[in-house]
Amino acid sequence: MTSAVSLLRTLSYDLPLLQANLERLLAPLGGMAAFVKPGDRVLLKPNLLTGARPGKECTTRPELVYSVAQLVQAAGGQPFLGG
Repeated sequence: MTSAVSLLRTLSYDLPLLQANLERLLAPLGGMAAFVKPGDRVLLKPNLLTGARPGKECTTRPELVYSVAQLVQAAGGQPFLGG
C-alpha cells in the first residue's frame, strides 16, 4: 500500500485564495470527490481548544471551516459541525 501526502503553504485566509489553495491541495489526492460522495453527511470538527480568538492558533480559523464546507457541498455532501 502506498500513501500520498499533499502539502501547500498559504499566506492568506482570503476566501477566494483559500478556496483555490484547498482545491490545489486536494487535487493530487483526487479532489474532495475522492472522499465525499453525493448524499454523504460529513462531520467537520474544528479545533476549539480555548475561547481565544482565531489568530492565537488554538482554534481552527472560521475561514478554513467555511471553505472546506463549501468543497463538501460542491462534491454533493452535507457538512455539519461537531465538537
